[in-house]
Amino acid sequence: MTQPAAPTSTLIKIITGVIFGLMAFFLILGLSDPVLLAPAAFIGILLFLCYLFAPVQYELRGGSLVVHRRINRKVFSGVTGCSIPDTAFPKALRTWGNGGLFSFSGRFWNRTWGTFHAYLTHHRAPYLLLVETRKGKVLISPLDPDGFL
Repeated sequence: MTQPAAPTSTLIKIITGVIFGLMAFFLILGLSDPVLLAPAAFIGILLFLCYLFAPVQYELRGGSLVVHRRINRKVFSGVTGCSIPDTAFPKALRTWGNGGLFSFSGRFWNRTWGTFHAYLTHHRAPYLLLVETRKGKVLISPLDPDGFL
């Protein structure tokens, strides 16, 4: 079973747009002071990397969840169950990862689920699916979560 990622949510588009605007701001300021080109370059590299690591497709194959990204894939073996969460992306602390540039992806923590991975292009219903593995939980956003179940 393979499905593309859900369409990018408005929140992710806004966050990404703000960061692009910040890069443009530093580029314009860099015309008069070349020292300010360094932050623009840093932001540009960050944008490029986040774009490469954003999820584009999800696959359930042989008891494993495979999250396909533009540059590579992440495999979570030992799938034990799938469910549709009753809330939007839960309030969580990001412990490692990306908080809105092209996706919400990485490791997160909250009181309800503990530590979990998220690979989301959309953070609200009807696009969320919680996949449970032997090693933890993974929140994904396939185009059709019901079909993925």
